Amino acid sequence: MESASASRGGSSASEHDSHLASSVATPLIVARPPKMRIGFKCIWLTLGTVALSASASAQPVTFADLNGAAIEESVLYNQVSVTNGQTSSYQSKVDRKISIGPGDRIDDTEIDTRIDSAGTHVGRPRTGSWTIGVPREVHRLGGGHKIWTFSNGTLTLLRAFLVGGYATHISFRRGAAGLTCSVNAPHIHEVGAPGLLTIEDDRGREVQVVSSKQVSSSCQVTKSN
Repeated sequence: MESASASRGGSSASEHDSHLASSVATPLIVARPPKMRIGFKCIWLTLGTVALSASASAQPVTFADLNGAAIEESVLYNQVSVTNGQTSSYQSKVDRKISIGPGDRIDDTEIDTRIDSAGTHVGRPRTGSWTIGVPREVHRLGGGHKIWTFSNGTLTLLRAFLVGGYATHISFRRGAAGLTCSVNAPHIHEVGAPGLLTIEDDRGREVQVVSSKQVSSSCQVTKSN
């Protein structure tokens, strides 16, 4: 999502593929930069239920199964935000390409698109290299933290902003033609904070997103032999 260099080693393969309960409240502990309220802050991100097939042959996809995979996912939102006292309604689209491996490495490229009464505004591609299970500070949109995790057949991106954050859950299944995927990417309200999330735009203005609803999504996974 945001530009960053390759990071430290991640968790072990057994941790990647550990089975969690169907719904897990996961605290994302983030150290805020001085401008973002000094100290540690906890945003509780609830991971959605991952439904698995009852068939004995439908084994959960592991992180090792994804080594060499290329994933393309897209999510469209209806959003309302407030900037300098002005309220705007628009659609926001996030397109992301992800490559897995070698090992614990994840590379991603993201493009944000805003669709409003003035037209369609496509942002610049942003790329990053990450290590599964290792959180890192990022600087775009006012700063925050980002981490990729994997458990029980689902690859999850957690992103904390100035206030609030989002969780992108990419769930994988085995099909007759190979691996398939689906994506769900809710924004997360921070308890006690105004609005849904707060970020900074490219001009340094504080933007408070007061509502965000996912209206459509798509996901495709390909894997070289």
